[in-house]
Amino acid sequence: MINIFKRNDIDYEFLPDTIEAVETPASPLGNFFIFFISFLICAVIGICFLGKVDKVIEGHGKVIPNGDIKTIQAVSSGKIKEINVKEGDRVEAGKVLVQLDSSDNDLELANYQTQLANLKVELRILENDRDGVWNDEGIDFTNVSEKIKASYEEYKKTKSQVDGNRNESNQRKINDAQDKINDAEKEATEAKNKLDAAANTPNNETQKQYLQTQYNDKLSSVEDYKKQLDSLQKQIEAEETSRKSSTIEQILTKEKDIQNIEFKINEIKNQKTKSEIVSPVAGYISTLNYNTLGVPVIMDKSVATIIPDDTEMIVEAYVNNRDISEITEGQKVALKFEAYSYQKYGAVDGVVDYISNNAIQDEKQGGVYKVNIKLDKQYIEAGGSQFKIMPGMNVSVELLCGKRRIIDFFLEPFNNAVEKTFSR
Repeated sequence: MINIFKRNDIDYEFLPDTIEAVETPASPLGNFFIFFISFLICAVIGICFLGKVDKVIEGHGKVIPNGDIKTIQAVSSGKIKEINVKEGDRVEAGKVLVQLDSSDNDLELANYQTQLANLKVELRILENDRDGVWNDEGIDFTNVSEKIKASYEEYKKTKSQVDGNRNESNQRKINDAQDKINDAEKEATEAKNKLDAAANTPNNETQKQYLQTQYNDKLSSVEDYKKQLDSLQKQIEAEETSRKSSTIEQILTKEKDIQNIEFKINEIKNQKTKSEIVSPVAGYISTLNYNTLGVPVIMDKSVATIIPDDTEMIVEAYVNNRDISEITEGQKVALKFEAYSYQKYGAVDGVVDYISNNAIQDEKQGGVYKVNIKLDKQYIEAGGSQFKIMPGMNVSVELLCGKRRIIDFFLEPFNNAVEKTFSR
């Protein structure tokens, strides 16, 4: 074995230099290396011609939701008092996301509630007036302002005096009219007695006619006074009816005012309820448009967006313009997430679900096509645990496009150069 690598040159040591160089045989080690390198080159060329590898097109993208995203809007305006969530948080349905300051509504509500209590007291007073009740029956002074209480006490005094004077005046008029009737009836009775006495006296026709005339006049006076009394009573009744009609009109006005105030109170209560901006579904906060306390929230403007738990995640990727011809729908894809190390978590499989018809311009890559990829599963598994794939995650996309000979990778630049040369 040693002779293979070490030349035995004793027989050639005493020859002339020229003859020694010619007669000395070549080293076997050199021949070995020549044959080995030749074999290696042939093997590499053979592998390049016969060997095939997976053809992979690479792209980049991110995770997006494929479905309904809930946009949360403010239904009333106000300043932000509390922010209870941040982007990426998971929330349950009914969770209060943002609390608006309702202190202005509280003051306005208290004011309207006081007005309502005052109006109800005023209404009850008018109803008592209409029904002829002059005490405090049915009047609730709870939550009533001191001004109304003082006004009511003054009203009762004035009301008592006015009603007393009016009733006294009417009664006096009625009594006067009745006295006149009584006096006239008395005079008529006396005239009748005189007439009856004269009827028994003969030859006194003139006297009888005179007494008859007086008696008739007295009866006429009685009827006139009765008519006056009847007219007076009707006048008093008309005044009372007019007063009650006026009271009823005031009652109707108060009832209308009460309805308006109650409507405003309910409206403010609804606004207080709407000051709590809540999540309608369970899911994840995708975007939160307000992050500062005290900032005014504009009604009907988006406050946040929520991705429901059952929303499917897909990958929206962009592939270079030159590779789009190699991609078809249903093509298998390997997805590597930047958030989860490939060495630890591996890749997630997927398939091409959509390919855009038009290219768009990217500042870094130039013309690119959008490709949507449907995931085989919505989570990544590692160590027996599952990690949910979340929107916004960056993804490296590897699209498998079949097999390709190794030699083609080396010949492609040459073929492109030849094609450009002969296509001119």
